[in-house]
Amino acid sequence: MYEFVATHLAPAPLDAVWEVWSDLTGQPAWDPRTRQVLLDGPFVAGTTGHVRRTGSPSGPFRIARVDPPHGWDTSTTLPGGELRWSHHLEPADGGTLLTLTYRATGPLELLHRVLWGPATRRSMSATWSGLDARLAAR
Repeated sequence: MYEFVATHLAPAPLDAVWEVWSDLTGQPAWDPRTRQVLLDGPFVAGTTGHVRRTGSPSGPFRIARVDPPHGWDTSTTLPGGELRWSHHLEPADGGTLLTLTYRATGPLELLHRVLWGPATRRSMSATWSGLDARLAAR
């Protein structure tokens, strides 16, 4: 298994952050690595979609869990494994603490460990900056 965790203190209240961060189809407006997100239904567990990102493979995903306003998970089936993105929000002094966990299992774990995971980790500061700018513009 390959995993990394990224955290960020967003300078806005929990409900405001939830509204922006959980709006998956709106992410391309503020996340420089997300080119497109399509959902096949509402933002609930079981809904499927497709994401196109810069610097990593595009593909289908499924919303695995939604717990407003505290978090959600998405998962992508990999050959013999899974890629899971877990998003967690909690109130904190000065705003909302965000925790993103990226977890890859199965035979493609090595590619995630040496290629896609590190590229995603390097891009997180731009993602967090874009989210903060979007929150400030509200």
